[in-house]
Amino acid sequence: MNQAAAKFAAFMTSGGTDQPAAKSGNKNAASAEDREAEIEDALLDARIEADAARAELARRELDFAAIQGAATAAESARTAALDDVRQAQAQLRSAQADLIEANKEKVRRSKPIAVFISLKSERIYIRQGFEPLLEAPITIDQTGRRVGTHVFTAMGYSADQNAFDWRLMSAHLPASTDDIEEMSSKKSRRRDAALPHSQETSIRMARLALEAVKIPADIQETITKLTRPGASLIISDRELPANENGLGTEFVVLTR
Repeated sequence: MNQAAAKFAAFMTSGGTDQPAAKSGNKNAASAEDREAEIEDALLDARIEADAARAELARRELDFAAIQGAATAAESARTAALDDVRQAQAQLRSAQADLIEANKEKVRRSKPIAVFISLKSERIYIRQGFEPLLEAPITIDQTGRRVGTHVFTAMGYSADQNAFDWRLMSAHLPASTDDIEEMSSKKSRRRDAALPHSQETSIRMARLALEAVKIPADIQETITKLTRPGASLIISDRELPANENGLGTEFVVLTR
């Protein structure tokens, strides 16, 4: 009994619990506080790591945006460079074509010209190197007059180098020259009286044919500029037959 009373008194003195139980409660409270502190530390560490991860993500997004911008700029530069290359290639092809044409023109310009004047169609034609150079209407006096077909050829430069020595060949003469004789002046007849009749008639009709032609000044300038030894002038009261004067030919005049 005394022992039981002593235990009860001790129990009451300790606040209704024995000493070992109090010590165990204190340990449990301390352990809970430690766990709470650990959890708070872990949460803090997690927040720090999350903030760091978000910062890293933001940095990488900025880097990606910069890379994407650089890639877009590089693609634009590539497209522009390709356009420049295509344009340069087109310019090169154009320059090559121009050079080829310039060389052709140089070769063609080195060749003598051929001029044909049709009194019937009242047109002038110029070719150089067998290629058409000019075709234009001209004014003809005494339209319908038969004068034949005459060919003038520049044989070479004259003494002053500013004119040419021309050779005349009449490819065709009209059957009757009475009207030509009437048109010739007395002075011309006296000057040509010493010539044989055929040559006299040829020269007179060729002169009349030339005098009947009025060539525009700009065409005269072109002819003067391009004329050199070997050039020819054909003047005729006939037309050019289309089926006889294709590309790559000189002038062909049918006299029959």
